[in-house]
Amino acid sequence: MTPNDRAALAGARSTARAALRPEQIDAKAGDQVLDRLNYREVVVAEALDSLHDGARRYDDAFRLVDRLIEQAAALFSQAVVNGPAPRVGPVLRCERMHAGSHDWAEVVVPEPCGLFAELGDVVMFNTPALPDAMHVEGITSKIKLERWGTATFAGRLLPDSAGLHARWWLQGSDAVESG
Repeated sequence: MTPNDRAALAGARSTARAALRPEQIDAKAGDQVLDRLNYREVVVAEALDSLHDGARRYDDAFRLVDRLIEQAAALFSQAVVNGPAPRVGPVLRCERMHAGSHDWAEVVVPEPCGLFAELGDVVMFNTPALPDAMHVEGITSKIKLERWGTATFAGRLLPDSAGLHARWWLQGSDAVESG
């Protein structure tokens, strides 16, 4: 990084710190928790969006490292707490979106008897169109009385995770299949 890049980072940090002082937050966002959170997020996003050249590349690299650490933690905790990731399917609908430096997906699967995954879990899907595992960041469920409902999972896809061992969630914990 050049001295100008370092100065740009320092300037963005100073601007964000000034805007995030408690009295500034009180004046701009009031007492509502979500308003205060939204204000903080906007201040940080604007400070980072103001970066250019080497300072922008530094910020992008930092975000990628942060994402890598988050993915490693998700995979490790899945393995330690829950064992192999559940493989679910059939997939009724799948939408993949590319957002910045990561892929995001929303996947709908049949749900016969209650949710089999929670926020923060890692799951795999029974479709060649989606070989990578997903770090679940959102779940919705539709329950039907006389037939299976559906579960919709939303989350980031974990690159290069297609080789993870997965278990079929309806066949019991001893049914293990390789990615």
